[in-house]
Amino acid sequence: MRLKQVSRIYDAVIFGFAGIAGVMIAVAPFLILYDVALRNLLISPPAWIVPVIEYSLLYVTMLAAPFLLRTRGHVMVEALHQRLPASVQVPLEKTVHALCFLVCMVVSGYLVYLLAAAYASGEADVRAITVPHTYLYWPMLIGFILVGCEFLRCLFSRHSLFRHAPLSEDLAP
Repeated sequence: MRLKQVSRIYDAVIFGFAGIAGVMIAVAPFLILYDVALRNLLISPPAWIVPVIEYSLLYVTMLAAPFLLRTRGHVMVEALHQRLPASVQVPLEKTVHALCFLVCMVVSGYLVYLLAAAYASGEADVRAITVPHTYLYWPMLIGFILVGCEFLRCLFSRHSLFRHAPLSEDLAP
């Protein structure tokens, strides 16, 4: 497989996960409305609604994170960066990208450990529905690996998380 093909597949994954996260965000208010409406009508709502919404928050966060980093849709404090001379800004950016990549990989490594332990023990989160702990660790592992890949991409490209230039063609799917 060529690098360009791998890049297209990777981009499709990032944008696909963002789309899934968007659908989950769109569905959640309707589930909440349904739950509240049934409660106000003194009808017992399905027990699965609240835990599904809670779990969806984890999935939405981890599925959307790489896309938000790619499109600079995340929250970032730029006060220090803007006040530095241009000669310091680029090395600082590269250092930040490298540190963020390393943090993502350390967290991913720990998540692999947690995932293996949860798989071996068969532990589950028991509420109104039972969810194996592995289902809670997978989205975090995938999300941190993909966010790490985004920081690595920033480290080895001209892409900047700080400069507010128009999004370039390398950000499109």
